[in-house]
Amino acid sequence: MAGIASTVQAEWTKMWSVRSAAACLLVGVGLTIGLSTLLGATGKTHEGPYRTDEFSFVHQAVSGDASITARVMSQDDTHEWAKAGIQVKASLDSGSPYAAIMVTPGHGVRMESAFTTDIAGVGDASPTWLRLTRIGPACNAL
Repeated sequence: MAGIASTVQAEWTKMWSVRSAAACLLVGVGLTIGLSTLLGATGKTHEGPYRTDEFSFVHQAVSGDASITARVMSQDDTHEWAKAGIQVKASLDSGSPYAAIMVTPGHGVRMESAFTTDIAGVGDASPTWLRLTRIGPACNAL
């Protein structure tokens, strides 16, 4: 036991007497903390619908009452929450209020709005018919 204590004491003395050893230790600790913080902040830690506003679409401006009907014939099972369907947005800006009805491979037909409402619908998967109706003028909050 005395051999271990004297070895630890010798290494401790060397680390504080040789500046490069102390600097390397501090750089190593800093890099470890920095990388773990960076990688931890970008990792996905939950399951469920992701709140991103990215999609491919065909756009047509409408005013007043509108009813859109579409049939989703098939959908690739790229992810259980992948969505195909109809969406009405207040504007084309990212994050603008919206209402949507869609079908997902893992969760069937869903009705969503404003990134906070998610209601299960009738039906399991495609093929299925979907209809979304808006009554009244375009507004800032659907």
